[in-house]
Amino acid sequence: LGVAIGLVRENAQTEFAELEAEARLAIQENSKDPQNHFQLAVSLEAQGKLDESAQTMEQALKLAPNRIDFYIFLGPLYERLERFDQALRTYKRMESVEADLPAEIFAVIASLYQSTKKTDLAVEYAQKSITKNPDSWHANYVLAELYSDQAKYVQAKEAIERAIIAMPDNLDLRQLRAEILEKLE
Repeated sequence: LGVAIGLVRENAQTEFAELEAEARLAIQENSKDPQNHFQLAVSLEAQGKLDESAQTMEQALKLAPNRIDFYIFLGPLYERLERFDQALRTYKRMESVEADLPAEIFAVIASLYQSTKKTDLAVEYAQKSITKNPDSWHANYVLAELYSDQAKYVQAKEAIERAIIAMPDNLDLRQLRAEILEKLE
């Protein structure tokens, strides 16, 4: 992955295509090595071949279902493809492998549940995130939005205030606070 990140320059697409060819050759030589599939997925993603990258990551996960880094790569990939249900399934699979996830992962899951209109689950995961990290601006922001949508403006105000303490210069947070305060009047 470090190699892929370092290739962001003019000839990057050519170099990513070369990395793709090398990864495909490595898979032909050893199709049971999940790292080969991961390297192919990274090169495909870097070239904008997101569908193929996701399929390749699913193969890698079949070979190594306990690799948290694979889930961390695949979840956002599904988000970029706007396949939110698949992103949620990916994060839930990751949670079943590793229960002690960072607070931000729970905040992302909360956001995804919010976007799929599963409010109760969104609240549950936002609260999980806040339990792990009370200063999580992301989880507090999601929680503030959820409470505001439910007309629970006092709880929404408390959550957005915590988010702003963590990210004082974020204009979206300040805008939501203004909307919540207006509803409280």
